[in-house]
Amino acid sequence: MNEHEQLRQTLERILAQDTYQAYYQDQRNIFQRIRDWLFEWGGKLLERWFGGLSPSQSVGDAIIVLLLIIVGIFLIVLIGLLSTNMLRRYQLKRKHGLALNKLDPASEEDYWKQFDQAIHEQDLQKAVRIRFILALFVLDKNDLLNVQSWKTNWDYFNELSGHHKTIATQFYQVAVYFESVTYGNKPVHSAPFDQFLKQVEQLEQEEDN
Repeated sequence: MNEHEQLRQTLERILAQDTYQAYYQDQRNIFQRIRDWLFEWGGKLLERWFGGLSPSQSVGDAIIVLLLIIVGIFLIVLIGLLSTNMLRRYQLKRKHGLALNKLDPASEEDYWKQFDQAIHEQDLQKAVRIRFILALFVLDKNDLLNVQSWKTNWDYFNELSGHHKTIATQFYQVAVYFESVTYGNKPVHSAPFDQFLKQVEQLEQEEDN
């Protein structure tokens, strides 16, 4: 074997060692790989948008950064919406039975007097509770749900969801507000209170189809 062949084999052995092979491997961490992938994706998107045009490197990088910011804002909003929805579902799952029995005409009239008195005294928190209870009894009279002393709002929501999904959605909205006021001590202001009353009235107008 001549000297030239020996040098070639020695060089191949050296290059085959891990120390040198590492230089040929991807040295980027996971965040760098995600960043580079996003830049590559943005570049392809720009190429698709601009067609035959060739924007400068600085302009292209600026647009890609802007796209990344928009995507980040979208993800933050999405996470916020999902968190809010999970919190609302948790609120309805809390075991707060209302201890209600079937309502007779005399009791209904008494509830309406209490509601009017609460409005007169500007006790809106009490008014929310009484108006919600009256709505439950209206739904019961319309055969949309069955009021029982042991049931929670989550039970009523599940009961409505089985046959009346649209009504269940409306009930969900007013029940979340009721529970945040009654059990979460949420302050009651005029505008949200008026909106609550409108939603309750709309809910009571629904019929069993």
